[in-house]
Amino acid sequence: MPIFGLIYFLLFIILLISIIPSTNLKLIRSISFIASSFIFLTVLFLACKFDISSPMLQWSFHISWSGFLNIYYSGGVDGVSLLFLLLTSFLIPLCVLYSWNQFIYFFKELMLLLFAIEFLLFNFFFVSDLFFFFIFFESILFPMFILIGNFGSRQRKIHASFQFFLFTTIGSFLMLVAIFLVFLHEGSTDFYVLYFGSFSYELQLILWLCFFISLAVKVPLFPVHIWLPEAHVEAPTIGSVILAGVLLKMGTYGMLRFVAPLFSFGNFYFNPLVFILSFMSIYYVSFITFCQIDLKKLIAYSSVAHMGYVTLGLFTFSFTGLQGSIFLMLSHGIVSSLLFF
Repeated sequence: MPIFGLIYFLLFIILLISIIPSTNLKLIRSISFIASSFIFLTVLFLACKFDISSPMLQWSFHISWSGFLNIYYSGGVDGVSLLFLLLTSFLIPLCVLYSWNQFIYFFKELMLLLFAIEFLLFNFFFVSDLFFFFIFFESILFPMFILIGNFGSRQRKIHASFQFFLFTTIGSFLMLVAIFLVFLHEGSTDFYVLYFGSFSYELQLILWLCFFISLAVKVPLFPVHIWLPEAHVEAPTIGSVILAGVLLKMGTYGMLRFVAPLFSFGNFYFNPLVFILSFMSIYYVSFITFCQIDLKKLIAYSSVAHMGYVTLGLFTFSFTGLQGSIFLMLSHGIVSSLLFF
């Protein structure tokens, strides 16, 4: 289980950095860069070893978390999740390098936050159980809240961090309700059990709406996009890079991984709604982008428009649309991150 080994390795690095004195900057910098580069090279090596002919999850695992509740910490890697693991592991070493001389007094704490974010993102893209998907989906808020609120350099950073936290938390409450309903209906939250389950049309509509609204806040789609420009502007550069590069993709990844395959009736019933919101995100927010004089805000608003294209392609349910949405998620993750740098 190589990816599982990387998760343990990230925990070890977090513990190692936490016991090094904050004054030993040279050692913390060296360990952070070497460890993050090693993780990227390992994921790159695994990508070369990945069997593209197999539709099954690779390097999978299945660990009982609660036998009484029938909840398992399970997961694996397929072609889509591997791409996002590559994107995440590619951006973290760049963030370490960029922070090399930016934060002298709190560099240790910054590295701990970065590796905590990478640890949670690896788990997020790895798990196939709805319960743990939600846990890691929410857990990422805490290090990002601290990163924006403590390491931002502008006046409204506290406001931006709370706005980011509250928007996502309130939206995620609906996902928690949906997961509870799924568990009551099927007695499990494992994707491969739910995939062969049967949800009534009425229940599918309720579950689809709960999941979609929660994930749309994270994307973000119009009209729940207002937290993003503020968070981008007030966050430090590496915070903006992680937000634009990976965190925005968590919403569309959740739609692709769980919403699209599990609630097929809901997908087609609400297709017009998704198209309207996507077009509004593309056109309305693009016009707002033209009005910006702050470069970080300009990139932030353009990110909302780009993610509108992603959801539009995703809900066409055509091979070309799905390919295009995945390609745009990855290319936007790289291009927007480099623009912030």
